[in-house]
Amino acid sequence: MKLKQHIFLIPVIAAVVSASGCSDNTIQTPLPDASSVITFGLPAVSVEAVGQPGIDKAPGRSTLLNAFPSGESFNVLGYCIPRNVSNTAEEDRSQASQNWKQKAQFSCADVFYNTTVTVNGSQATYSGNLKPWYTTTEPSNDAANFLYSFMAYYPVGNFTVAPDNASTVGVPVITFTIPAEAYNDHTRIPDAMIAANFNHCQADGKVDMTFRHLLTGFRFRINNYDTDPLRIESLRLTGRFYRSSNFSFPTEAVTQTTPELASNQYNGNFSFVSAADNFEVAGGSAKLLGTAADGTDGTTLLLLTNPAATPETVDNGTDYFIGADKKLVINYSIGNSGTISMEIPFRLTYKTTPAHRYTANLNFVGDKFVLIFMADNNENWESGSDNDITIN
Repeated sequence: MKLKQHIFLIPVIAAVVSASGCSDNTIQTPLPDASSVITFGLPAVSVEAVGQPGIDKAPGRSTLLNAFPSGESFNVLGYCIPRNVSNTAEEDRSQASQNWKQKAQFSCADVFYNTTVTVNGSQATYSGNLKPWYTTTEPSNDAANFLYSFMAYYPVGNFTVAPDNASTVGVPVITFTIPAEAYNDHTRIPDAMIAANFNHCQADGKVDMTFRHLLTGFRFRINNYDTDPLRIESLRLTGRFYRSSNFSFPTEAVTQTTPELASNQYNGNFSFVSAADNFEVAGGSAKLLGTAADGTDGTTLLLLTNPAATPETVDNGTDYFIGADKKLVINYSIGNSGTISMEIPFRLTYKTTPAHRYTANLNFVGDKFVLIFMADNNENWESGSDNDITIN
């Protein structure tokens, strides 16, 4: 009997040593590429580098991301098996192979709930035990046909999720909120992004997430049409801007809703040129604010938009594109003049779109500034949609 026991243990120990690379018999966590567990591929960002596509440079403040930053994390929600329509306390595995839009309202986050995924070099890993794909428990429900849906957001600290737990049934709503420290410092507004991968099955392998920007970008250019040099002594934008916006997933698209400004605002006071940063624009020339020596853009203001606003309702009533009472306050001198102060209404005449950038041209003509907006159509952050996510 002792001989049989000894013969039985030898292959088991050998198998453990071979799989784990360790000399003890502790069973190790499955390798990240194991087909039985859910793993993530490296996330993508569907953008071009601002101003200079292809620049290999770590993003800084007020610089839009064109790649997911290594060393940082995103949070993910994961869904698969919906609850029974007549009894939401019970799973309904017979409906697990349905598309997301068919089972969304009866689902809870049974796979992941606010699980943190960290990107390091060539890996995207999450803490704790690796989550296995569901397996078949009865012949009529083949787990190979189960469809999973994943939603993710970045940066982690600026979002909230509803429902606020993994067991409550309902379509998820992810809310992004401008941090309070950014109200007077536009460089503290993060480049917020979300991603989604709908109807993914185990045979598809690693879960790939493509992130898309949520905010609209504005940059500023000074055009001096005078012959005398123009000195910009200070420049700031003030106004009431949208504080938060909701992103829900009732179908295989993302629906954005922005609550009315009256109950969803912050007072912004963004300085783009301070007295210490004053500069001169020669006659007949132009300067893009924040342009660094290497040609990259350094100043892009990121703002939330209201998708319900239209050109007919903008700055009237409650439907504003980005906010209300917006104005540029500029102190300048021309030639040998003293300091001149001017306030310029910051009003948009066309619908602003998330994930796009616009340039506000401050044209100095004669003895005044004229503000003209230009959509940077060739430099939009996104160039079309893909099968993973569409923002309505």
